[in-house]
This record gives sequence, structure tokens and C-alpha cells, in this order.
Amino acid sequence: MSKKLKEFLIWTIAFGTVGAIIYGGSHMVKNYRNQQWDEFIAEQHCMVVGKQPSTGFFSPAQTIYRCGNSLYYRND
Repeated sequence: MSKKLKEFLIWTIAFGTVGAIIYGGSHMVKNYRNQQWDEFIAEQHCMVVGKQPSTGFFSPAQTIYRCGNSLYYRND
């Protein structure tokens, strides 16, 4: 193999590895946050009081929860 091909393969593998780690880590964090939210809702006996539709391209739809005297908005 030529030196340029070896260098290309090393860089490709390095970027692929880093990308896979970041991708996997983001999914782990998302799953953890969802689990924590579900536990909070169950412990606080929260109720869904409504939904707010998306108001634009960058604003997602939201679910509105009432927990005691507090309202929480969660992106769908």
C-alpha cells in the first residue's frame, strides 16, 4: 500500500470511530434523560393537561404537564 492510501485509511477510521462514539453517547444520554423524566412524572403524580402545537420550523410541539402547582413543558 502506498503511504497516501495508508494515511487516508487511518484518518477515515479515526473519524468513523469518533463519530460512532459521539453518536452512541448522544443516544445513551437521550435514553437516560427520558428515563429520569418518566420517573419524575410517576413520583410526582403529574397529569397531562394539554398539548401545544409547533409554532414554527425550529419550535417543536410540546406536551404540558401539571405537577402540583407547577407546569412543565416537554418537547415532543
